[in-house]
Amino acid sequence: MFLFHIASAVLADNVLIHVIGEVFHPLFAVLASALAVVYGLTASYGVAIVVVTVVIMVLLMPMTLANIRSMVAMQRLQPKISRLRQEYSGPDSRAQLNQELMRLYKEEGIRPAGSCLPLLLQMPVVIVLYDLIKGLNNTLTIMVQGHSVTVARPRYIPTSSRMYHSLVASHGAMNWLGVNLALKPFTAHAQWFGILPYLALVLAAVVLNYVVVAQTRTRTPAAVHADQPAQRVQKFLPILCAYIYLVVPVAVTLSMIVATVIRIGTQHLLFRNAIADPPAAARAGRGP
Repeated sequence: MFLFHIASAVLADNVLIHVIGEVFHPLFAVLASALAVVYGLTASYGVAIVVVTVVIMVLLMPMTLANIRSMVAMQRLQPKISRLRQEYSGPDSRAQLNQELMRLYKEEGIRPAGSCLPLLLQMPVVIVLYDLIKGLNNTLTIMVQGHSVTVARPRYIPTSSRMYHSLVASHGAMNWLGVNLALKPFTAHAQWFGILPYLALVLAAVVLNYVVVAQTRTRTPAAVHADQPAQRVQKFLPILCAYIYLVVPVAVTLSMIVATVIRIGTQHLLFRNAIADPPAAARAGRGP
């Protein structure tokens, strides 16, 4: 899931976000209004971002649960899949390998696309949320009496809202608990100690991402050992995660922290109650 968030953050700065903006304009309007309403009640940028992120994650919960179940089920099968690939490793055995894999999936009651489809369905919502938060500190440079002046022009949120007027008055600053959520970590403060709170948020986001991975690894250690490609990806994650969180406003990082905490809690409950076990494993546990 955290890889999905990172990929979404990267895509959001691409032309894809403009396409999604056109198609999902009503979703932008709903989330922006919700963000403005929460800020109007709390006068807190951080609380508004946290509350809206929680609401979004709750609404996406059915898809999140489906993704976790499919992910765990596929990981449990990795040792068997590896053996099949070794047995049918020749170039002339590809068709037979595919048949055996399909037979295995059917026996275990698993749909291979089950772990991808929920993420694809969530992608527009996550990208919209990302661009919405990023658009809060949108600025515009205008000429006033021959001098260039930078003014805040928040995107998406209603221009009549308290949040919009607060952002304009603060020139785009989103101060919360001593942190300007509109800034990126290394543009946060001229002095090194002023950057520390921002780097702490980045560190928290990266650590939480690895907690998600650790939960799954401890759940299916044999499967993780058999899945060599996944291990190689995980070695690359520290650089990728840190880079993404360092180049986006910390408001986005705050949202991702909240979403990841919810993911961790969801996985913990599912794993503790064995709800995430694949169908075949559940049937075997119940017995005849």
